[in-house]
Amino acid sequence: MAYQGTPTFLKLLLGNSLRELREASRMEVQEVADALKVSHSKVRRHEGGQNAVSHSDLMMYIQVYGQLLDKEKTDRLHMLRELGARRSNWHGLGPSSEVAPNIRDLAEAEGLAAQVATWQPLVIPGILQTRAYTEELISDTTEPDPPRLAEELVVVREERKARVLRAEDPLRVWAILSEAVVRTRVGGKRPIMREQVQHLLALSDRSHVVLQILPHADAHYGSPAPFMLIDFPTELGMAPVAYAEGIEEMFLTDVNRVASLQERMNRLRSQAMSQHDSREFLHGLLKDL
Repeated sequence: MAYQGTPTFLKLLLGNSLRELREASRMEVQEVADALKVSHSKVRRHEGGQNAVSHSDLMMYIQVYGQLLDKEKTDRLHMLRELGARRSNWHGLGPSSEVAPNIRDLAEAEGLAAQVATWQPLVIPGILQTRAYTEELISDTTEPDPPRLAEELVVVREERKARVLRAEDPLRVWAILSEAVVRTRVGGKRPIMREQVQHLLALSDRSHVVLQILPHADAHYGSPAPFMLIDFPTELGMAPVAYAEGIEEMFLTDVNRVASLQERMNRLRSQAMSQHDSREFLHGLLKDL
């Protein structure tokens, strides 16, 4: 089925900001609802990112929390609302797209990000994949019905990769891959994996890309599930978030949960091969492909 409406990532960030303001004001949800003359559930949906916050809604929230807001914080709330309101046809996919909201959300977050750090024990991270690897991976994991889904997923993946490859203001990436990821031939096809490893080596030559391999022997130090840490430019005033796969809540914004994954990423960095050794490992792997 098609997914209706806009992705929720920016609505979630705005909702978190509203929740933090309410908690800082020591107000209960019902108190805020009474002040706004709306239902309890509407405030909850705004804070949870399920419903869009209109301009008039936001102005009422600003009146309620005015004592906690300076111009910078107020401008940030307006910016988050406006960014979220502009996204209903993300890169032309439109509301009838079969691409799941969480995939669009990840692409949107990467589009706003200054840098990401990713741990991937299963497949090459999407932003580092070759097109052939992407197409083979999607054909292996996507149901043939509807037929356009695979095409749309490839388009989104290509858009995501463009941020890394562009010459001006590229996305900074720190990627840690398990050894199994680069040894596994997607679709069992050697040429695809050879091209992919060559692509990883070319990317690792770029100053904004750090690539490390976690050896089999140290795999127990890794997380069984992939995750990504996303940092935004200072001018956006947005706190780091995490994107975790394999759990119901894809985007994590809670400070403690994000900090926990940041600590895990630091452990992975210390256990993985150095950048130099990772490149040597990949060069050696090419001889077997």
